[in-house]
Amino acid sequence: MTARLDYTVEEWQTLSQLPVAISLAVIASGKSSPAERVRELTCMVETLEQTRRQPAANELVAAVAMADRERPGNGARLAGTLPSPDLSGSGAELQRQAVEQCRQALAILAVKAAPAEQDGYKRWVLAIGRKVAEAAKEGGFLGIGGVQVSREETETLNAVAAALDLDP
Repeated sequence: MTARLDYTVEEWQTLSQLPVAISLAVIASGKSSPAERVRELTCMVETLEQTRRQPAANELVAAVAMADRERPGNGARLAGTLPSPDLSGSGAELQRQAVEQCRQALAILAVKAAPAEQDGYKRWVLAIGRKVAEAAKEGGFLGIGGVQVSREETETLNAVAAALDLDP
């Protein structure tokens, strides 16, 4: 099992920021209203919090989930409000950045983590993206119609899965 101290500061930053990068790419790729974006962001934060509360089946996942708590501005998260994430980039740009960060994470994990730990981490970050995509309906009018996961969100999740060498 690997621990945080097994990674350089830059490597750890890549691994610990990937769940957020994937989530932001999914959020920006959809056509969510501001209220739906808040729901999606809240889902990301709650999913990280659930991981922190569960027994650690994968030490790397547990360590990354705890690292999120250490980020600046997290006092606001713990108090129940969300910091303002940077969603100013286009969905395509945030997707490109998330995919690149996935590739960097894979390269780091290939050298420093056991295969089971790698697999657990990859599946966990992809699962967070899926939960975020499912957190709010896209499209429709006054809650009628729309889809749970938009085509654009699906495309982002597929690109992330491919970059992580996982099936979508």
